[in-house]
Amino acid sequence: MPKLFFCQPCSCGAIDSLTLENEICDTYSAEYTEVSPVGSDEEIFSNCETQNSGPSCASRACSVETKFVRELAQWQLSNFADNEFSHKNGFNPAEKCLTTVGVFSERECCGAYPNRFPFRKTSANGDERKCCGGDLYFVRDFLQCCADGSLKIAC
Repeated sequence: MPKLFFCQPCSCGAIDSLTLENEICDTYSAEYTEVSPVGSDEEIFSNCETQNSGPSCASRACSVETKFVRELAQWQLSNFADNEFSHKNGFNPAEKCLTTVGVFSERECCGAYPNRFPFRKTSANGDERKCCGGDLYFVRDFLQCCADGSLKIAC
């Protein structure tokens, strides 16, 4: 079974700065009213907007973190804890989560909340990537992002 651990947080953070009524959205420090993690992604997003006064930084942080709590709980119910990745047992992310130096690439965000994620615009081999709806695609594949959010050779 796959092991659940994170070497780096996956958040659009500053590159996903949202300006709502002159408020810059920093989802790491946003305070929000919590909602139940029971329900679909759409229900979580809707409940977060309702409980946090509509579209706001708080509602976005709420939806992302609530979905994470739901998925973590689902994972815990189907997996036993693996203490191999516990810091108190000597796990060191700097040693175990190795990265390689690559070419600099701008980042953008793709998808809708709560399923939004960051991606590099240029792959390691130099191919340009774009987002369509919640899917990534390579420009070299001659695909077009259609108005309905689908990827096709011709819309």
